[in-house]
Amino acid sequence: MLIGNTIAKVSPIEDYMQIYFIDGSILNLYNNVTFSHQYQQYVNEIVKELIITNISICIKTSNKNIIMSLKEEDYSAPEAFAFCSKNEDWIVV
Repeated sequence: MLIGNTIAKVSPIEDYMQIYFIDGSILNLYNNVTFSHQYQQYVNEIVKELIITNISICIKTSNKNIIMSLKEEDYSAPEAFAFCSKNEDWIVV
């Protein structure tokens, strides 16, 4: 769902980040997020890899990274992220 998808827009929404994809999918990141570049520079980047560990999720494009913490102290809501596919299927973790 994410790999191969193109980022259309990245927006800060109050206390979380929202990533819109060309296919209509949306990813809400509620935990602490680190961008390797300014978030506006991710438009038209293609997701190449998704790396999930016990402490973080890393979304990699060709030369940029978005890293969201999964550490307990970085949770700002009950869930870490919510993904809504183009078919409006939801994944909430």
